[in-house]
Amino acid sequence: MTPRVSPTGSIGIQQVSDALTTAQDALRRAVGARVEGTGFRGVDIISAFGIDAKLAWKVGRLCRSNDPFGCVRYLPGEKGWTILLNRMVRVGIETAMIDELARTFESVRRCGKAWAGESSAFTLMAAGLVKNPDPRVGLEHRRNHVISGSFVWGIRARSLVRLDILKPNPNSDNQELITIRGFVDVERLRADAPWYLEVPFCVEDDASCALPVRFSPLDSDDRSRVGPFLMKRFCSKSLPRFQTPKIERVPSVVELPVGAVGIEERFTLFHGAMVGGALPKRKSDANKVATLMLKVQTPCECVMFDTVVHRDLARPGWSPIPEVFIVLDGYRGQFSHQNRDRLPIELKPVELSPGRRSYRTDSFDQMAGLIDAAFARTGWDPAEFRHFRTELPYPPVPSALTINIPLLD
Repeated sequence: MTPRVSPTGSIGIQQVSDALTTAQDALRRAVGARVEGTGFRGVDIISAFGIDAKLAWKVGRLCRSNDPFGCVRYLPGEKGWTILLNRMVRVGIETAMIDELARTFESVRRCGKAWAGESSAFTLMAAGLVKNPDPRVGLEHRRNHVISGSFVWGIRARSLVRLDILKPNPNSDNQELITIRGFVDVERLRADAPWYLEVPFCVEDDASCALPVRFSPLDSDDRSRVGPFLMKRFCSKSLPRFQTPKIERVPSVVELPVGAVGIEERFTLFHGAMVGGALPKRKSDANKVATLMLKVQTPCECVMFDTVVHRDLARPGWSPIPEVFIVLDGYRGQFSHQNRDRLPIELKPVELSPGRRSYRTDSFDQMAGLIDAAFARTGWDPAEFRHFRTELPYPPVPSALTINIPLLD
């Protein structure tokens, strides 16, 4: 097969797909000449051609795959193809069939390189086109992305933690909210690498305006007038002094200045606030759901997002549906999530039972104490709430993890 080059000189997705499909068909015919049936089991391929188990496994997966892009990760290297073709010659496969197989897979190699830019990128780019992707493949690529991103951004953390507790106010049309955000083991790889700590904010569904809510420190020891309000009990002793950026940003942030903290020693930081005021608990034209959004702008090993929702909102049969979106320009854009903004990452929230044992996590070893402290500050009864935990290993940066909580009718 000769690659069909577009007028711009590049190879398109359809040409790559056609090349893969043609090569698969040629491989099935050649293997089928010695292996009975269509199962193409590895043990039968080993017996028929005398190749090692790893190569036979790849050949079997290539033959059985119904998705051309899903089979790219199983393509043997040049040495593997040479071994397979030589074995086919020895066992008497027709020369024309072997020549066709050699031509079609050479076409795949050339098309893949022309499309992806280099051979090593072919597998990575094809993974994004698989109809039913293997979650393990996505995890592997996200891990590589975070490792590379740590170098690019010059900063990294072990984990990002967020905890939100929502409860309708029985005496008004508003609801009460506790929101806590944490950064565990932050390490700065360059002394001048920028890092911003965002102050929580609330806006209408369309982000047209901010809601008239008030924020107050969750930790009574923090008497700051403006956030972020630090929860000093859960922060490391070596904590940098933040400064206000020279140029005002929306939403408000404080900036990590150039200094030794984060370079010589990692730091852990938690800040939390009680949110009161006009935070609606009922649906309206302006607000259909309560969207909780965690922006991920620091490369990290894991994000953990705990949502603790009062049973008046989280009724039987309901479970949160977390989604990951690209981060658009400006906070208004970040709330305009459309289907096309969604990243292909499946998340499965887990419901936790009340109790310190179920609160434990590798993401933050003081999580049970953090949850206890939040409930102790309000006097709310944990038994009246449902607790959901969503974990995302190696989140892409930048991105936004969102969870929608239904409002009352």
